[in-house]
Amino acid sequence: MEVFYPLAMGFSFVVVPVSKDPGFLEWIEDWGLSLPYYERESRNPTPNEVRKVLNKLDGITENFRVDDKTWGAYIEDSNGQRMAYINCDDFQGDENEPSRLSFDGDSNALFCLRVVQQLTNVCGPLAMVITTGSGDPVIITPDTSPEDAFNTWEETERRGRK
Repeated sequence: MEVFYPLAMGFSFVVVPVSKDPGFLEWIEDWGLSLPYYERESRNPTPNEVRKVLNKLDGITENFRVDDKTWGAYIEDSNGQRMAYINCDDFQGDENEPSRLSFDGDSNALFCLRVVQQLTNVCGPLAMVITTGSGDPVIITPDTSPEDAFNTWEETERRGRK
């Protein structure tokens, strides 16, 4: 069943491929972060890769909205509570083409970090940013603990940006 649930207005969690581009390196250095070692260039995930990650997670239900210009997934837990709305922002109709990934601001941050951490197994390291700027970006790799990344966000949000 494909059901559409619009994005909430306000902030979102945006996922960005880690890059060795000088502009990206300067951006993460401004936040006091360092680039993790990785063998290959990272990239945006494909919608099919997002689906595969979601299919592996227990206790959730996914409802998708897919057409030639839209790819979105509304996720609920086993109690019917909203976990996330995932959007492939520049989707062009092909679920096998990489697409920019974001989660709306009403999404459960820890759940989002778990999804992104699983995606790094196929996409390489990814950075996750809260668009309000309240909380440092986090760089996520296959070895990242989503709980530790979440705690980092909570800590930086409490103290404010450096």
